[in-house]
Amino acid sequence: MPSLIAALTASSTDTTTTVKAIKSLEADLRGLNALIVLDGRVGGELRALDARVVLAGAHNAANAAGLAADYVSLTTKFREGGTSARLESVASQIRSLESSVSAALTAVGCGHAVPNGKVIDVDVTNQSAIFFDDGCIEGSTLVTTGRPGLRTPTGTFHIYAKYSPITLISPWPKSSPYYYTPENAAYAMEFLRGGFFIHDAPWKPSSGFGPGSQNGVDASHGCVHIPTPTMAWLYAWSPIGTTVIVHA
Repeated sequence: MPSLIAALTASSTDTTTTVKAIKSLEADLRGLNALIVLDGRVGGELRALDARVVLAGAHNAANAAGLAADYVSLTTKFREGGTSARLESVASQIRSLESSVSAALTAVGCGHAVPNGKVIDVDVTNQSAIFFDDGCIEGSTLVTTGRPGLRTPTGTFHIYAKYSPITLISPWPKSSPYYYTPENAAYAMEFLRGGFFIHDAPWKPSSGFGPGSQNGVDASHGCVHIPTPTMAWLYAWSPIGTTVIVHA
């Protein structure tokens, strides 16, 4: 731009003509910049849609082949772009296809708004957990979380250690109301330092899991308790680094 202005100035002795040419050039460049920004936005939306179309195909969602064909057609239209009107039309068609893809994914338990990869989502209000893999539900279970005064921390964590078996030792002395006798668990995965685990609790009755259990006699001391059969599967399914989301 500076060199172009210098060239315009040097090529004309009429200041008024030069200033008019520069202002015209500035207007053209503003339009070009807006088109570039629009092109980048629509391109980003198209790339995000690609991942979901691939997911629909991987999980045999209804009309996955048709959705993929529609996506290919949209990429061709995007490349042909060239004008704001064409790009806005492509953006509108992307939103329409996104809606269709989302419906297809929902029907097969996929498309949930969770991080990519394997995710253990724990709901402390409902006392339940859902296991996701790239946004698709792989399983679920009732759980028990921390009792009053020792609630399970909420937030996003990652599994950083696994133990099978493990003996859980109370960090509180016998004089403490929180003391518990040593308990053996078959599977445990630590997601937060300070002894916060996801583990089975074979000493608990099956009725000790689910809504309200966090306030009962079988509530944990901050860990997430999961029935042993499910925990055996979860332990094998979850590598180190698996995302753990605990929320109300």
